[in-house]
Amino acid sequence: MNDSNSGGAFLRRLDNVSRYLILAVIFLLPLATLPIGWLPLPIVKMGVLAFGVLAALIAWSVARLNERAAELPNTNVVRVALLLVAGYFLAAVLSGDVINSLIGFGFERDTVLGMFTFVGALSAVALTTRKVSHFIRLHQMVFASFLVIGVFQIVRLTFGADVILPGLFSTDPTATTLGSWNDLAVLSGLVLLLSLAGLALFSARKTVRGGLYVIVFISLFLLAVVNLSAVWATLAIITFLFAAYMFSDASYDQESGRFVPSVPWTRLLPSILVLVVSVVFLMGSNAIGERISSTFGVAFVDVRPSWEGTVAVGTGVYQQNALFGVGPNAFKEAWVDHKPLSVNETSFWNTDFAFGVGFVPSAFITGGIVVGLLWLLFFAAFARLGLQVFARRIVPPPLRYIVVSSYIGAAYLWVLSIIYVPQTVMLAYAFMFTGAAVAAAHAARIIRTHELRTERSYASGLALTSIVLVTVTVAFGTFLIHIERVVAGAMLSRAVVEANSGNLDRADYLADRASLFTGDIRSSQLKTNVGLVRLSETLGEQVKDKEAQQAKLQKVIIDTVAAARAVVAADSDNYRNWLLLADVYSRLASLNVEGAYESAVSALQEAQTRNPNNPIVQVNLARLALGQGDLEGARAYAQEAVTLKGNYTDAYYILSQISIREGNAAEAIRSTESAVLLQPGNAGLLFQLGVLHYSMGTYEKVIPVLERAVAVNPNYANALYFLGLSYDKLGNAEGALAVFERVASLNPDNEEVQAIVTALTEGKSAFEALGENAPIISALEPLPISDRQ
Repeated sequence: MNDSNSGGAFLRRLDNVSRYLILAVIFLLPLATLPIGWLPLPIVKMGVLAFGVLAALIAWSVARLNERAAELPNTNVVRVALLLVAGYFLAAVLSGDVINSLIGFGFERDTVLGMFTFVGALSAVALTTRKVSHFIRLHQMVFASFLVIGVFQIVRLTFGADVILPGLFSTDPTATTLGSWNDLAVLSGLVLLLSLAGLALFSARKTVRGGLYVIVFISLFLLAVVNLSAVWATLAIITFLFAAYMFSDASYDQESGRFVPSVPWTRLLPSILVLVVSVVFLMGSNAIGERISSTFGVAFVDVRPSWEGTVAVGTGVYQQNALFGVGPNAFKEAWVDHKPLSVNETSFWNTDFAFGVGFVPSAFITGGIVVGLLWLLFFAAFARLGLQVFARRIVPPPLRYIVVSSYIGAAYLWVLSIIYVPQTVMLAYAFMFTGAAVAAAHAARIIRTHELRTERSYASGLALTSIVLVTVTVAFGTFLIHIERVVAGAMLSRAVVEANSGNLDRADYLADRASLFTGDIRSSQLKTNVGLVRLSETLGEQVKDKEAQQAKLQKVIIDTVAAARAVVAADSDNYRNWLLLADVYSRLASLNVEGAYESAVSALQEAQTRNPNNPIVQVNLARLALGQGDLEGARAYAQEAVTLKGNYTDAYYILSQISIREGNAAEAIRSTESAVLLQPGNAGLLFQLGVLHYSMGTYEKVIPVLERAVAVNPNYANALYFLGLSYDKLGNAEGALAVFERVASLNPDNEEVQAIVTALTEGKSAFEALGENAPIISALEPLPISDRQ
């Protein structure tokens, strides 16, 4: 008897441990953050999710093994979710970069490791959540976490972003512990729906209802501030369907079995108000958004490929491997290979997107038809569960609340995963709320369970033992992989901090230590960049012992080249790795190191082979040729860059440098003026014309030309820069100050621009602040400002 009691107590403790671990994950996941120097936020989030969920699964498995029995939900939702992991695994094994698709760096959402963790979260919630009280606690954790984040964000918006823990969080008011400003809107929409369901379905105490109204107000406020159209549209659809459900439910006369129209205004009013607000924000999104952004000083742009761009990339991938795609976690490679050429004319021409328009549509590209069909089967199973849920009239209000709220919460998040790319937190919530919906359906006896007991039969015992052992083994193995990746990520983050602080030896040491754990490419990339800094420092040293300096320089060159070559060897398909190697050889070419120029050209040609539509390769080749005095070659490369990207400032700047060095500035001005007549809206050509006039010292001609360039593109930082200098040359200090204040707002980290603003404010000239750094167009120097065009 005592053994039986102690065994039962042990099982209860294990079950409680697994449930409390899930609750801890739900509460901590949105809040968990560490200083960036310790660990990047994506690693923190995935680490919290993985450690909590996998530990919960292990505790549940041990309990079931001791109990010699287990109840498994009988629904295709869970089965297809497990098949989804298998599909990702198959696509990863058949991909070109198996490790990247299987594990990646440990924090990516689209890897097999990530998908197993997410599906593990779904399974853990579905298996451990049983009673109504369990669901209430789960929702309480979501509400509590949201309230902490909501108050935190409101304080930052109201009193300034540096009020709370300025050393830990960014001073950008759009920075959140969720990892994305837009995900704040996603979380706000989720708790809003849960609150509406509670107000409509759950007859709680006045204090509880008052608390729900407070949450509704906070969530609507944050939704208005973020103003993400995808969330407003999804909320409008979900609240409309929920209101229709409430109307139908209230109109059903249980005694007669007839439908008698009845509108439950008291319960429906909050949902109707949210529906109206959603529609208003959808219709007046731009005007309202601008007003709110200016009021709170926030500015955030949701940048993702469009549906057309995503489809174009998918079409290119399917022509090569339709069945399994490019491999999980490889959308970047697909984007590089198949992105529409028109993207080069946008500000994001040099951005390698990790996802397409949405998380799920991207999976159709990375996992091909196989993974795409599995996602469709998953949504079909989830939709069937919804039909089962809403076809049954559940009478007890608490039970009805947990069933309906869990399902609509999951449905809301899944819709957004199709039209948006949620970060780790909200994607994990999508899987966990799906698990809650499955568990709630079981609690309401909508779906049944498979019961496995060892005493029933040999087959039942074998199935139970196999399920438990596989779950424990895979969960524990995944747990170890996550630990390894977290440790490596922490070391690399610390190495970056040390490098930025000038502690290059310490950075090298930490990079070497990190490579022992994972051996991934990041260690070699960091060592290459550290080597480039060392190269500059060594060349700038003023020492008497020239032989020692030469020996040191030789060692730095050897180590840096070796690190850059290791990067290429680790991933020779990535064009950016070849650009890094080319950067190293370009530095050496400027020192007249034998063979460096040829090696730089060869590396750039390799990069061009892997990404023929990116004009940055042609511009780098043009700079190399210009450095060697090959003006014709430089011109040809620069013109190729302009062909690929008609508004490429760097290419126009090089063409101006070539004309000036040839002594043909006047002729170049005439030809550029002719080109401007044909393309009056081409800001790049206007910039080139302005720079040519600047090189001739005709500042009165610079001003109208660059003013036109800025009219075409108000954020054209380099055009503003030379416009401000021209104002200053002609004695228009007020105009120069206004222009450079605009440049400073576009480049807040540029110390040179800040110095110019300070000098102009004190009544001095901009050139006093620049000193020897004043731009000389004919010199082989880059543009003064980083432009995003």
